Amino acid sequence: MGVPVIDRFYFQSDQAGPRLRIGLLVDGDHVPAFAAVVIEHIRACDFADIVLVVERKDGQSQLAEKPNWLKRAWRVLRTKARRRTFCYALYTRLEEKLARNPQADPLRMVDVSHELSGIPRLEVEPQASGFVHRFPAETVETVREYKLDVLLRFGFNILKGDILTAARCGIWSYHHGDPEFYRGAPPQFWEMAEGNPRSGAVLQILDEHLDGGTVLEKGIFSNDLSISVRRNRITVFWGSVHFVIARLKVLHEQGIEHLLAQAYPAVPYRGRRVIYRTPSNGEFLRWFLGTLACKLRHKFGPRQVEHWQIAVRRSGTTFAVQPERGSVDLSGFAFVPSPKGLCYADPFVFWHQGQPYVFFECDSYRGQPAIISVAQIGADGIGPVSPCLALPFHLSFPQVFEAEGEIFMMPESLEAGELALYRAVAFPHHWEKDRVLLQGNVVDAALWQQDGHWYLFATVVDLRSRTSSLHLFFSETLHGPWEPHPENPLSYDVRRARGAGALFQRSGKLFRPSQDGSGSYGRALEFNMVDELSAGHYAEHVALVVTPDHVPRQGKAVATGVHTYHEAGGIEVIDAKFRVPARRVL
Repeated sequence: MGVPVIDRFYFQSDQAGPRLRIGLLVDGDHVPAFAAVVIEHIRACDFADIVLVVERKDGQSQLAEKPNWLKRAWRVLRTKARRRTFCYALYTRLEEKLARNPQADPLRMVDVSHELSGIPRLEVEPQASGFVHRFPAETVETVREYKLDVLLRFGFNILKGDILTAARCGIWSYHHGDPEFYRGAPPQFWEMAEGNPRSGAVLQILDEHLDGGTVLEKGIFSNDLSISVRRNRITVFWGSVHFVIARLKVLHEQGIEHLLAQAYPAVPYRGRRVIYRTPSNGEFLRWFLGTLACKLRHKFGPRQVEHWQIAVRRSGTTFAVQPERGSVDLSGFAFVPSPKGLCYADPFVFWHQGQPYVFFECDSYRGQPAIISVAQIGADGIGPVSPCLALPFHLSFPQVFEAEGEIFMMPESLEAGELALYRAVAFPHHWEKDRVLLQGNVVDAALWQQDGHWYLFATVVDLRSRTSSLHLFFSETLHGPWEPHPENPLSYDVRRARGAGALFQRSGKLFRPSQDGSGSYGRALEFNMVDELSAGHYAEHVALVVTPDHVPRQGKAVATGVHTYHEAGGIEVIDAKFRVPARRVL
């Protein structure tokens, strides 16, 4: 089968049952851009219809007003609460004005009146008490008459009361933050202010408790600890935009009981504050000025780059990385220098006719597409490096393996929009394209064969947000057709969604390496022990984490990341990045 980009993954149901009946809770004809995309997903799928729009009366009257700057200034000056948060309000306005691509803003208001034309509307004036909205009893009964399966909340304030149970499966609502640590607002600011390298988003079924509902889907995303909250919102909001359509598909195919069985278990709240609120002027300025000073030091200090290198180790009697024991010692690895202007990463070992080879990405600082290179591994390191696969687009992550009496390579080729298999014509330097396994934005894929099935772990990248999600496919043969696993996506977690090497067995246990991209690309490695792998079920848990602190210094250079591990025939390879003066490597 061909696999399209992630936007199309969840648009077709495998079941022929009645279409789901969806209602929308909105403040008017304008919704945030991310919500408009969710609406597009529902309209494009073959298993759900929007049958009711519940609109807040006068909910967007402020959009019709365009007061001049004097009126806006007066509103701020006369209100104590607005004066207290003036700096943050000014900052958000400046970010909007200075944005290079305003269309990327997930909170940009979009007119969806055309998309919702012809759908019955119910105008509601909620009963307000502070930030809480309750619906009149007669309105709730009217909503029930539509026999909705799900209500999606893209408007109103905090909802409480009988409206929470007016749809068969409740009100589904986003919370753009990890509710285990951040409850309240504004989204993504406090993660940055507290120096957290991760942010989150959940899709939850609302209940009477603020941000305490049943979590149907959860994503953990990398936080860019720079000076732009907007940049992190783009990541989090667009990275989670598929949550609704993916969970609706599960609801249609397998029912509410199965959906609730897959829900995330409730965890105690561990945030530093009971409820986060818009930062005061003092809180904002402490964060902003401190971050700005750090940014200026980096900008005007000596130019440095993060330089990737590969390293090799002959394991002898013990392995350096032992996830089955929870131990790691990288002191025995020998790093391989690369010529000036090049860097090496993503190493894989393959044995052929008794001789070990290392295949790896060879990337250029001069802008040429990365290629796959190869070298023999000797007793004292690696031999001469030579190219073995070069194409007009970027190549990396070359898993090399033998199957059906032939040698294959499966490199990453994101820029080509496909995951392709290459067959060795004359090992190790000549390869020809055998076939395309998957179509789409796939990176760092890994194959595993077990119990009569091939399993393909594929990291799918959403190009708008640059976020990743882990998907699993299976087939009876290497050449397909490949079927999507029923528990897809396996992960939206930046610590586990992207592959970091081939799967491997130790002491009868199966491990899947993954990259932790929290805060920066390729920051660390996680080794996940596979608890269950079949065509119907998948489960894993983290057994070992390898961080840059485990990587030995290279002279004065300290490692800032490590993101690939592979072992074959007693030879281990890793890669790591080091912050070094640009003049040394460019």
